[in-house]
Amino acid sequence: MAEAIRTYRDGEVIVREGDFGAEMFMILKGSVRIVKQREGRETALATLGPGEIFGEMAVIEEGKARSATAIANGDVTLLVMDKAEFLEQVRRDPNLAFDILKSVCKRLRQVDDVLQDLDVRDQKRQEHIRSFIRSRGMF
Repeated sequence: MAEAIRTYRDGEVIVREGDFGAEMFMILKGSVRIVKQREGRETALATLGPGEIFGEMAVIEEGKARSATAIANGDVTLLVMDKAEFLEQVRRDPNLAFDILKSVCKRLRQVDDVLQDLDVRDQKRQEHIRSFIRSRGMF
């Protein structure tokens, strides 16, 4: 495939969680929302801007489904790379691999923050339910 430039309009799905893919993306213009969908609810994981990448897991972990949905946030222009082009870029500039590792680490921290926030909210919800049950003499 090599490199390609693609454009998306506001709200267009670029990749969908659960789909299979073999390309990664670098944002040249605009921003992209990365979201997880669960039981009809959408949880925002990140908003990425120019110079940032996403979809790298599809290039590195072949045969695995996409782990999140990427949605254009306004008009977006992307550089698209398949595995062969990605490896060629890494051969030309080994720092690219390190930059991607930094990006993955950053995202893992963001996901950790989201999960921690969800856990705190869940704990508070559980406390409210226990309090309600006690107040009704059910416990």
